Amino acid sequence: MGDYNMEQRQKLLKQGKALPPNKPGGPPRFPIDDTSDVESAVHLARSNEERAHVYKHAKRVGALGKISDNWKPDGSLRSGS
Repeated sequence: MGDYNMEQRQKLLKQGKALPPNKPGGPPRFPIDDTSDVESAVHLARSNEERAHVYKHAKRVGALGKISDNWKPDGSLRSGS
């Protein structure tokens, strides 16, 4: 994910392109504005919430090819994964 400062992350959060912080005052997580952000986020996403967020924005920016075939749109993993 790009080197976004706090102001940029807040803007992306307001646009629905980032997840809320884990704790109050923390930075918004998983900011995704373009294909390169998807490439980085795919390797970091661990929870269903994070994977669903990455999947949604990969689709938005035309980067679904960067997502593993075992990811479902809701962030869960296909069986056998």
